[in-house]
Amino acid sequence: MKIGLVPGSFKPYHAGHDALVRHAASHNSVVFVFYSVSSSKESVRDGLTGEKTSKIIIDYVEKSLPHNVQMIPSTVPVSSVWEMLQKAEKSNLLDDIFTVYSDEVDILKYDKKSFLRWLPNLYTRNQIFAQGLKRGVQTPDVSGTLMRQYIAAKDFKKFSEMLPPSIKKHSKSILDILA
Repeated sequence: MKIGLVPGSFKPYHAGHDALVRHAASHNSVVFVFYSVSSSKESVRDGLTGEKTSKIIIDYVEKSLPHNVQMIPSTVPVSSVWEMLQKAEKSNLLDDIFTVYSDEVDILKYDKKSFLRWLPNLYTRNQIFAQGLKRGVQTPDVSGTLMRQYIAAKDFKKFSEMLPPSIKKHSKSILDILA
């Protein structure tokens, strides 16, 4: 089975995240998206707590995604991906192929050296891959930083433009949760 893994804080979930998840969904049998439910000092300051993120994901995002995508709450999404991969490494299943998806910068956390160190069997059997998508080319040119600026400014129009088309009709409700 082909399994996609997508870690992220998704604070807030935007069109770039959505494109990444949908790309993974179109290339895999199942996709596990690990989203952050933790609240750092910065996220609390910005009003983007884990509780608010979870509410948006459960109430709006999950319902809009392809059937093969499973959203999984996580305290540390990147660690959750590594834990899942290490379980697969220990189980010695030969049929599963894993691909980790992220943007072109964050994907560097999943390099050959790390795969060889932590997942030598999966790596040497060509069962683990990493794919980074280029923002502004393969995904919309949007960032969490930009979205947080729109939230702080209460700029409904710009905030709404950066949401995935599938949940744009809920822009006002989503912004109300975050603002």
